[in-house]
Order: sequence, then structure tokens, then C-alpha cells
Amino acid sequence: MENNNYNKENVVLFSEKYNEHYKSITLGINESFLKFVIPSFDYLKKITQVRNNITNNTEQIYIKKLNILDDCFGYGFNTIATIYYTKLNYPNTKISIFSFEKEKEVVTKIKEIKQDLFFFCEKTKYFEDIFPNVTKNIREKTFRETIEIIENLNFHETKNNNNNFYYHEKNKINIKIFIEDLNNINKKIKFKKFDFIYHDPFSIKNNPDAWSENLFKKIQKTTKKNTIITSYSSNSIFRNILRNLKYKIINIDAQGRRKPSTLALKIKIFDKKLKITDKN
Repeated sequence: MENNNYNKENVVLFSEKYNEHYKSITLGINESFLKFVIPSFDYLKKITQVRNNITNNTEQIYIKKLNILDDCFGYGFNTIATIYYTKLNYPNTKISIFSFEKEKEVVTKIKEIKQDLFFFCEKTKYFEDIFPNVTKNIREKTFRETIEIIENLNFHETKNNNNNFYYHEKNKINIKIFIEDLNNINKKIKFKKFDFIYHDPFSIKNNPDAWSENLFKKIQKTTKKNTIITSYSSNSIFRNILRNLKYKIINIDAQGRRKPSTLALKIKIFDKKLKITDKN
């Protein structure tokens, strides 16, 4: 694994194993919020409003607890965005995030890139645009608290390395990152059912195992009937696998890519009220 410094806002690592760069800071943070976190919360809100016959779209919903699978951790942008978004919008919600990352050293890279993260998110108007009703001081304070959580993860190590993981358990935020292949998900997660699943591996070209039907059948065992799946990809093979598992596909704005990203739902009884139309 090599360091490749594009510029101040785009410090990235290159994975020799997958012949692909991890996402840059600008792309990674932007996609985490706009392709994973915000769409997931938005559709959870829509589902809750329909279920409870809430007609006021501006009314905030109550979320007691969320279980989230951030299936490929990488730099941790999706987890960072989730914690940050929850702290600002749902401060009373308990969140448990489970993740997988085969390359242990990547998890700790947040210590090296945090100043660049601060530069991008605090010195630009990025967060101001997403959270216009939150003061600058609160936005910056919350973001620094969030980064500190990832920066100071505890590490559990076993002698034979068959159960190594990073973890955090404090203040309604639980995180567990297995240093494992995602294909071992059913061995590591046996009793959790997830509300959100962020599917964010390397591309299907360079990491086909992470997009296989066999893997999604394993992931399916960890879902609820209302689980929301998101991914940056709109690959037809990936979408057809989800359709075979009875999900409906919704397009999420491309946000700089050529094609839209994917949100998948399996909620038959709410189809008409949610105005869900399956997309190719």
C-alpha cells in the first residue's frame, strides 16, 4: 500500500491488492453524506411518516436506536458522516455501527488525514450548505468530537488473529470494525439486524467478490423487512442481485459521477404512498 498525495484536500492511499485508490477526502466526504447517510435518513423518515400517518414533512421523527452496517470501512468516511449527522439531527438516538476492513493500517489513517479533513470541512462552506440551521461553532465542535472518536478507537487483538477488531462504546455510540473479509459477515454478526446498510467496496471490476450474489445472500441474513441499502454504484449486475432479493431500486443523484447511485428498499405495503418506482 502506497501513499499518493494529490493535493491538500485529496490525500489518498493506493491499494495494491485491488489496484485502486481509496476515495479522496473531497469525494469521500461528499459521497458519504449525499449518497449514503442523508438518503438513508430521508427514506427512514418517509417510511416512519407513512407508517404513523404523519402529514407534516417538516416534523422531526423520533429514532430510539439504529443498527448500521458500514460494510467496507476504508478511511471511515461513512461512519464519520453517520455519527456527525446523528449528533446534529438526532442527538438522543443510540447508534451501533459494524464494519469490515481487511487492511488494518487503513483504519488508523484518520490520524494522518484529520487536518486535511478539518481544512476541507471547516474552511469551506461544505457543512454550512448541508446544515444551514446549525451555527458554525456547533458544526466545528461536533465534527472535531466525531473525528476524535475514530482517532481514538480501542483495539482488541487475539493471539491467532482470528478475532481482531477496533471498537468504541460510549455516549450512545457503539462502533465495531472487524479486521476481516466481508464474506465472513455471518460468522462475526449472528444476532444483529440492520436498519441501514452502506455498500461501499472497491469497484466491481477490481473487487468482484464484494459484489457477488453469494455475498448479498449473506448480507440478506442481517436485514430487517424495512432495511435501507445504499451504494455509490448503479452497476446492472449489482442492481439485479438486489431485485432477485425482492428489493426495489431508487436512483440517487449522481453527485459528480456519470451515473446515479443506488438506494434499495423492500417495502411492499408502502409502495404507493412512498411513490416508489423501480429504476433500471
